Amino acid sequence: MFQGADAAVLARDSPSQSLALRTLNAYDDSIPDKCVIGVATTKGGHCQTFVQCEKPSNQRMDPTVSLPWDDCRIDYLQYFYHELVGNFSVVFTKADGDSLHDPVIAFEALNEWAPLVIEDQIKSQDDGTWGKGNLCKKGKDSITNTDSPLFSDNAFDGTAGLLYWKCGFPKLQKASSSAFGVTLMNNDADKPGFTPGWCTVHVTQYQRNEYGNKGNYAFAVQIYDGVGDQIGHVQKATTDSEGHLSVSSKLPFTLVIDAGPNDRSAVHFAYGGQFWTCDSTYASTQTGNSCTLGAGKVYGWENGDRSGDMGFDC
Repeated sequence: MFQGADAAVLARDSPSQSLALRTLNAYDDSIPDKCVIGVATTKGGHCQTFVQCEKPSNQRMDPTVSLPWDDCRIDYLQYFYHELVGNFSVVFTKADGDSLHDPVIAFEALNEWAPLVIEDQIKSQDDGTWGKGNLCKKGKDSITNTDSPLFSDNAFDGTAGLLYWKCGFPKLQKASSSAFGVTLMNNDADKPGFTPGWCTVHVTQYQRNEYGNKGNYAFAVQIYDGVGDQIGHVQKATTDSEGHLSVSSKLPFTLVIDAGPNDRSAVHFAYGGQFWTCDSTYASTQTGNSCTLGAGKVYGWENGDRSGDMGFDC
């Protein structure tokens, strides 16, 4: 998952209380494993899309990539591709005088092109229903020093009528990274069935009442077969009122997840008669499954989620 700042824990004498995290933004330079996507328009035209991704080796940003538009007008759905986020699209859904606004972005790797309305996202951040850190921001008329690496002043000549938006998203990787309520995830392998052996699972657990998640815990899960092919996945699937979630795949049985009552609780897993528990240590409490979910400081929580891996016989 995104790493960022040290997390601070709320009073430990209240086991039902969620862990509090220091405020960061998904587009901040200090958040690794992410790409910043920017969309801009000037005086109702000159549509531009930019992508800037963090280098994994030294956590510095790659040069900005400018992606061209075929047509710049309201309701025109423009598709793009970047190797670190995959296929995505942007469309301006409203126009006011000579201005285009209300862009909507969608990713093939985010719930199969589920739309993300950036203005709605920003409103939920402003009214406090989203979480402590922002996923997106909006600017106009001038480029700040913070934004200048992404939106070059030369591209707009400093003219009035500039509107721009930028959001931070996790990179698209084999084992997905996640934070701020978003996970980009590859499709399952295009093959029948599965290869038996030692299957592995990459799991992200989302905190309750943070970053768009409601009162129940939610999970993003990727299941890999004996040769490492992804054979099942869910993105931000919410547990039931009892904290249970079943994940189907090409395997003959479902993977069952049981979240505990609070952020300090262990998470229990079961598959085909195998049972294991992930807790705050660096291994499962049942020898052999090697679960890392919940490991590390603050029970593994950071920027609204915690991630880990585990394995089982399949």
